[in-house]
Amino acid sequence: MKFITIFIFLILASLLCGVSAALEESEVDITPDSQWITAGGGAAEITVEINNLSVSVSSVEFYCTQPEIYGEPGVTSDSSSPYSTTFTTTKSGEASIVAEVNYTVDDSEYSLSKIITLNVDHSVTESISYLHYDYESEVGSETDISVRIQDAYGNIIDSKREDAEGGNPEEITFSSSGDTSGFWNGLDYSEDTITETVGSDGLVTVTFLISITPGENLINIEPPEPVSQDLIVINGISTAPPAIIESAVSPHAADPPYVPADGETPFTITYFLYDVFGNPSGNRTVLISSSDPTEEDFTLRSNSAGRISVTYGPKSQKGLFTLTATSTDNSSASVSDDLLFDSTEPVNMLLTANPETMPSVDVLPDSKSRIRAKVVDERGNPVKSEVVSFLLEDKTYPAYQTEDPQLLQASAVTDEDGQAIVEFIPGEFETDWSSPNYNELAEANCTVTAQWNNVSRTIKVEWKNYPYISVTTLAEPETVAVNGTLDVSVSIYGDGYELTPDPIDVMVSVDRSGSMLKDYPDRMVSAMSALKTFNSEMSEGRDQVGITSFGVSGSSNIYYYGYDYWAGRDDRSSDDGSYISLHYPGNGRYYSSYATTDLSLTLDHSDFETEVDRIVPMSGTPMRKGLYLAIKELVDNGRADAVKGVILLSDGDYNYYGDPLARGYAGYYYYYGHKYYYYSPTDYDTLTENYYPFSGLTSAEQNLTVYANNNNVTIYSIAFSDGISSGGKDVLEKIAECTGGEYYYAPTGDELQAIYTSIAGELKVEAGVNTTMQLVFDNIELNNVTVQNTEEDPVVDYVYLDGVSTTIQSWNSSGVITPFHTIDDTSDWEDDQNLDFNVGTIRLGQHWETSFRLKVMKSGNLNIFGPGSTITFNNGTDYLSLPITYVTAVADLNSTGVTFTELDIKELSVTSGDIVTDRFDLGWKVNYSGTEQVNHRIYYLREGDGIWLPYKTLNGLSGPLNDYVKSETINVYGFPSGNYQFRVIATAIDAADDPETVPVAIGVASGNVSYIKIE
Repeated sequence: MKFITIFIFLILASLLCGVSAALEESEVDITPDSQWITAGGGAAEITVEINNLSVSVSSVEFYCTQPEIYGEPGVTSDSSSPYSTTFTTTKSGEASIVAEVNYTVDDSEYSLSKIITLNVDHSVTESISYLHYDYESEVGSETDISVRIQDAYGNIIDSKREDAEGGNPEEITFSSSGDTSGFWNGLDYSEDTITETVGSDGLVTVTFLISITPGENLINIEPPEPVSQDLIVINGISTAPPAIIESAVSPHAADPPYVPADGETPFTITYFLYDVFGNPSGNRTVLISSSDPTEEDFTLRSNSAGRISVTYGPKSQKGLFTLTATSTDNSSASVSDDLLFDSTEPVNMLLTANPETMPSVDVLPDSKSRIRAKVVDERGNPVKSEVVSFLLEDKTYPAYQTEDPQLLQASAVTDEDGQAIVEFIPGEFETDWSSPNYNELAEANCTVTAQWNNVSRTIKVEWKNYPYISVTTLAEPETVAVNGTLDVSVSIYGDGYELTPDPIDVMVSVDRSGSMLKDYPDRMVSAMSALKTFNSEMSEGRDQVGITSFGVSGSSNIYYYGYDYWAGRDDRSSDDGSYISLHYPGNGRYYSSYATTDLSLTLDHSDFETEVDRIVPMSGTPMRKGLYLAIKELVDNGRADAVKGVILLSDGDYNYYGDPLARGYAGYYYYYGHKYYYYSPTDYDTLTENYYPFSGLTSAEQNLTVYANNNNVTIYSIAFSDGISSGGKDVLEKIAECTGGEYYYAPTGDELQAIYTSIAGELKVEAGVNTTMQLVFDNIELNNVTVQNTEEDPVVDYVYLDGVSTTIQSWNSSGVITPFHTIDDTSDWEDDQNLDFNVGTIRLGQHWETSFRLKVMKSGNLNIFGPGSTITFNNGTDYLSLPITYVTAVADLNSTGVTFTELDIKELSVTSGDIVTDRFDLGWKVNYSGTEQVNHRIYYLREGDGIWLPYKTLNGLSGPLNDYVKSETINVYGFPSGNYQFRVIATAIDAADDPETVPVAIGVASGNVSYIKIE
């Protein structure tokens, strides 16, 4: 019994001792120094305290319950009190940290775990991680835009910490361009800019109202700094049913609109479908019906622009018909048009001549006028295939007419523009000045009569031998649609005999010094050839030419010249005899002075060429006297009405007779006498500024440029060869510049021909007449009645278009005088409905032309140039009226098409392997029965995205098209891999859109990636 009691006591004592030593959870405290830490920021310090001294703690182990997400604590085991660790992470969220206490009781090992949760906030914003919106949305509809942002570690920027501790979460601002779009603010969509804070899930969503106008809606998204702003585009599209249908009828020259009942001409009606916002209503069906009970109704679908185009007619019988279009979606959207098919019987004829006044054949051999008879119906429409006869009447001509005028055709048949055209050749007048019948102011006229059925019309035509200018006009097209445009040209020609150029008196002053024998061919030989070319540019019988030369005084025989070997090739004398014999037939001639007048001014140009051939070069360069003699010849024998010029050529620096500019003293300084003497002409050194004075000239005129200017003589100078010093060139340049001439430098003989030709052109100063033109449009003849053309009730209106209206240009056979350019005459037109032109001086052979565009506003036959349209010239003393120029404004008679046009694409296919990596070819066929331009828009859709994105638009293809093969290379390098759809949509203004779609598998483009196709 005693044994049992002791045993029980020991057991109880043992149990009581074990319970008191066990570590309770409440005796373990685990605390962080902060409940929140920042991803990528400072670490949290976690401390464990044990409130039971009876246990022996061997260590405290720390670990994270989700180390794959948050990582592990900085210290995973601590064996000394206080027990602690640190924890940091780059992942936001809730990180659970476990502290496991390992301890010993009575040599037995135990453990106790306790957990704590740390809140990890995101770091600073670095980028947008999520952006979702609809790329396309119906106009006037609502759509959501959702955004998330993230930090550098990919953590979502949310509001969890701010929600827990209080504070302001990050904000995202959205802004748009306004107009009829806006953001929802809880009451309405009046906000152009709105700012929203991130939520606990980090998502920011705003509701946006799409503009009621189709097109791009631009939304700017502004995250917190330092993230860049992002601009997105939502395309507003309109596919709503039509609320209204409008129509446009072509042609529409009157109310009701009409076309001829000729069995050929139809109407074209274009319907415009608009939704409640006024946007085009695309892809909608319209029922079209006619008042003609024999015609069936039919339906058509609008294209993406909300348009439907049909043609109605043609008809061979007169009649008024009504065409009605009604929406199948909304019967209240409907429109009706009355269409008249009218008679085409011819009833009238018009007659014009262009030009009405012209040069006689003796002045202009190909002078002629085009006589036009135009047959029209009761509405002014041209009528073709009508025969018109023509004859000349009132044929009483003056005695000085040597050839009578004539019509080249006696009849003609009207063409598509209703015009029968014949050519009239004017008469020819006496040209022999000695004839008693010669008349320098000859003119004559006659009447051209056109006869068609019982209708007869007449027009007077004139021809003269003295007009300064003539004018022609052109209006195209001659038949134009009302509201169409007309291009009008007016051409003025300088073709009268009184525009002949002023006569020219010119002296050439040629260096015949010994150095002109140098080079091969000789410089003199090159000069002779160029002088003959110049002579050919002068007009024999009108222009006078003459020659002075300067060089040796006395006999000029190259054989006895110390530098005779210069003749021909300069380095040998073996060729001298043959060369001198061939090129210097005047060799051995005698010159009476250092400078001589070899040929006085003459109209006989053959004498000039003979004298050129007789020039023989030797000795020095007495330029001053050669130039003086040339000017003196012009002063003594030149004509008062002639253009006077000297062409001075030299290949070396002047010496004998001194300075042509007389810049020094008149004479030669003799040192011992301390004064100047008039020594021999040969006493003057090269490039001296002293000069030998000429009698009969004033002291100022000793400078020969003053002498030339005082007598209206222009000097052109040529520095020939590279043997002239810079000082010599300067003198030649000053001589030309001081007289208004030109200086030329010709290093070799090759340049001389062009220089002399250029100088010839400079000398040809042609007479001209100052010309102005006023084109009057404030009153216009319409259907034989003069009506007012006002801004309120226009008949025609001016149209400015760069490169087309108003253009001006002028030219002659030598080239461009006034370059082609455009001016805007809008302000001139708006001032008085007239156009005014300051044409300027018109010279012989000059052609001046202007073109401008008019919009025709009323139907009928229009004489484009109103009464009072004139060209004034000869200082306002003479004028010409512009020729009558008719155009017919009617329907667009060239409309083509059938009842409606169709557009279809087919056989859309991809040329590539099974998986595309870089690019592929997309091919299809197009059929289109219209004549407008066909465009193709290419889109693509990646599986799972739900958004069709535009790739490219192809333009420039015009109909009609029959199985036309079209292709485009599609570059998909960099596209995310996946299954795609590619869509081609064909559009035309007068046909419904037609789409086709084809699938394409796109892989990642890389040279080291292989693909396995699983089937």
